[in-house]
Amino acid sequence: MPKSAENAAGNNDFSGAQIVMTCAQVRVVAAIAFLIASSGFSRAAAQESVEAAASNTVAGVKVQAKKTAENGADSENSVVEQPPGISGKDIVADDRIDMLEADLTRNWKFFSSKTGVAFGDVWKLVSVGKERHLICVGEPKGFLYTEHRYDNFEMTFEWKYTADPNGNSGILVFTNDEPRLWPTSMQIQLHQPRAGSIFPSGDATSDGTTEATDLAVEIGKWNTCRIVATGGRLSVEINGKPAGEVSGCKPSMGSIALQSEGSETHFRKMFLRKLLSPPSATETAPTNEVVKPKATPISGV
Repeated sequence: MPKSAENAAGNNDFSGAQIVMTCAQVRVVAAIAFLIASSGFSRAAAQESVEAAASNTVAGVKVQAKKTAENGADSENSVVEQPPGISGKDIVADDRIDMLEADLTRNWKFFSSKTGVAFGDVWKLVSVGKERHLICVGEPKGFLYTEHRYDNFEMTFEWKYTADPNGNSGILVFTNDEPRLWPTSMQIQLHQPRAGSIFPSGDATSDGTTEATDLAVEIGKWNTCRIVATGGRLSVEINGKPAGEVSGCKPSMGSIALQSEGSETHFRKMFLRKLLSPPSATETAPTNEVVKPKATPISGV
């Protein structure tokens, strides 16, 4: 653009900003004039002060107008980054769900392999600075599972083990509401040496399994996990690295569960996005049908 055109455009932007600021500018100048007049200053001094105040105000408007124009340009040219493999149309308008909000019972139900165990005996929500951390003490074995059932979603969270070099936990997805330790579900392994492995549990089935190794960081440090489920297909990333993918999951809808498997496990920054993408013709369509257990449910191991 020629410089004259840039100047014209700049003048137009500035004029708009001046109009917005006119009332504020007048009030500032009038207030200063009144104070000067009441204090006995000469007319010349008053005039000089008023002109200086007006000049400073206009300069401030110019700076603000420039910032506004720059911000507007940045907003127009910016692109919202989406998770790999997910387009903008896939994400529901309500965006992420905080799975660790202050009242855990709003999102989660509790199962224990032992009777007489309370929710808070195994799972504790604590505040660490501005964050909420969910701590699983590891015993007795069992799991938390969501009130709602999900088919297409993206789930992200961080976890760590505080001391156990063989720390063990896991995420169960497409989980049937069964009162047994190993319900029908697809499991994403969080076992320290095999974090990210995917396999069916209970009476679930899939077109395959994956085995991941050495993706977790050292004990005491936070790991990241990202799970994407669409049309019966599961893909997992651990610490930003692909861990594996399986398809043909049955069931392909169910609760999401966090396992208590003997190790103290800490979770934080746990969010879930519902995805809208329908399954393709080659994928298994989500269903509300529950897979019936082939074995008699057990209460513990």
